Amino acid sequence: MSTPAALDAAKAVIEAVGPLARMVGTWEEPDLPALPVDHARLLLLTPGGFRFGQGPPDSLWADPGAAAVLDAATALLQLVVPDP
Repeated sequence: MSTPAALDAAKAVIEAVGPLARMVGTWEEPDLPALPVDHARLLLLTPGGFRFGQGPPDSLWADPGAAAVLDAATALLQLVVPDP
């Protein structure tokens, strides 16, 4: 089921991803590196390939580009995932 709010939230995620994806280069290796303990990864799948950033969660939330994606994705998930 899609609602106007969920569609708007999905569009917000896509809009937030654009600037971050342009800033982060594509990953050309066959595998992603191991994720260090206590780190989080923000993985973007774009038509040009994988792009990602990783680091401690506080660092990702402090980065304006990553925070915009995380905020938009959180808002979308709150709309589409039912409360327990």
